[in-house]
This record gives sequence, structure tokens and C-alpha cells, in this order.
Amino acid sequence: MVVAHHQFSSKMDLIKSLIRFLIMVPPVFVLIGAVTLSLLGFGVALAIESVFGVPRGMTYDSPLDLFNLGGHVIAGGLEFLDGWRKSAQFRLTALSAMYVGIAISALWLVCRGLAGQKRTPEDDGNCRSASRIPGLNTARRFGYWLFKEKLCLVPVLLVGSIPWLCAFSMAFVLVLFSWIPLMGYDIAKEYLHGWIVGAEHCAPVSSRQERLSMHNRNAGAERKSSEDVRITPCLSLWKGGTMIAEGRHVVSTDKYIILFDPVTGGVQLEPTDGVTVRVKGASVSELYRLIDRIDTEE
Repeated sequence: MVVAHHQFSSKMDLIKSLIRFLIMVPPVFVLIGAVTLSLLGFGVALAIESVFGVPRGMTYDSPLDLFNLGGHVIAGGLEFLDGWRKSAQFRLTALSAMYVGIAISALWLVCRGLAGQKRTPEDDGNCRSASRIPGLNTARRFGYWLFKEKLCLVPVLLVGSIPWLCAFSMAFVLVLFSWIPLMGYDIAKEYLHGWIVGAEHCAPVSSRQERLSMHNRNAGAERKSSEDVRITPCLSLWKGGTMIAEGRHVVSTDKYIILFDPVTGGVQLEPTDGVTVRVKGASVSELYRLIDRIDTEE
């Protein structure tokens, strides 16, 4: 009875430890995700500074701004992965990986088959002759003793590796914290060039009737792939009933709205205080007619 009670207590302690661990896991992942997204957002700020010349200190004012900036990296990364998945390079890589895996599996099976064969008398004679080599038995006994007492080497390995572990850990952290913003910078730079600078049209402003029509007949699916164009959100800023700025929306922070003018190439930073934001663009039907006319001319 005492043994059964002890086993039950041990199982309960294990379950409680597992529950505590599961409770701690979500906050840890949330913290890691928040730090990663913030670092990616900083990389986006660097990309905005590189592409549009806006100082990075003016593109974020709080951690929430960095989270918002990190969305550009997510969008650009998804676009890159989708394009890579459809490319010939991805298909070649997938086929190469499959062939390498088949070759390794075949080699492993051959080696296992050869190792399973019975030993010949010649092999046994070679082993007996090898045992007569001077010092070989001593080396074997020392290796057997060392393997048997291997736990005694743990303190030496742990204590001796502490300086190396500290050096490599600090180097890894520094590289990681510099690599994440750099990755965000590269992805966001391509995304900003492709979807803001290189976009052909502003996002359409749909009326109620156009929205209902698109929803009912799924107008987007009826468009041909050859007519695929890039559109980007465009905004007009109003204050006191007067329009003060308009352009393609780059990013918004707690203090500023950054707009890009594709005609002049100018970039405007407008304070958000007291500003009314309106979406600017052609209607869906007008935009489709414009695209059709451009495709016909080409």
C-alpha cells in the first residue's frame, strides 16, 4: 500500500509539473514573437528610410508601431514564398532532395545488408592476429574503462566548456538580433518597391452596388490572369474641410501618416492630430475599364 501511494504521489507531482510547464509555454512564445516582430519592424523602418528617405526614428514611436511595421515583412515574405513555390528552382530543389534521400536510404540498406552477413574464418583469423599487436589489449582495456567511467568526465567537460559556451552564446545572440532586422530590411525593401512604388493603380473605392455585385458574382474570379495588376491603398488627408495632402499610403504611426506621390516622387509626413483620412481611388468598374484599355493598347 505504501509503494502504491508513493507511485500515485509521484504521478500527481509529474502531472502538476506538466501543467505548470504548459501554462508557462504560451507566454514564452508570445514574448519571443513580440521581440521577433519588433526586430522585423525595425528592419522595415530601415527599408522605409532607404526607399523613401524618411528617418527611421520618425516611422515608429511605440512597440505597437513596430508591430505594425512588421506586417510589411509578413506580406512580403508570403509573396516571396508563394512565388518561390511556383518557380522552376523550387521544383528542381524538391526533386534533388528526393533523389539524395533515395540514395542515402539505398546506401544505408546496402551497408546494413553487408554488416549482417556471417563472418568468415579469415575474418576471425585477422581478429586474432590483430589482438597480438603490442599495446592493443591495453588500449582496449583503457577504452573499456573510460567508457565505463564516462560520467566522471562530465564535470571536466562542463566546467571546461563554460567559457566557450558563453562566447558562442553571446555571438549567437548578437548575430540573431542583427540578422532579424536585416532580413526584415531586405524583405520590406522589395515589398515597398513592388507594392507602393511599382504599383500601377490605387485601390478602388467601391460603391454599395459594386460591392454587392462583386460579392454575388465573384467578379474578381472572372478576371483573366493576364490582367493581373498591382494596386495599393491611396489616401487623401483633410483638415478643416481642406485637403492638405494625398498620395500612396506607406505607413502610419501614432504621430504621422507617410504618403508617397508617384508623379513627383515626393514623400510627405503629415501629423495625425486633427486630420481626417479618406480613401482615394477610382471605382471598381472604372478601374476595370482602365485596365482593359491599357491591355488593348498593348
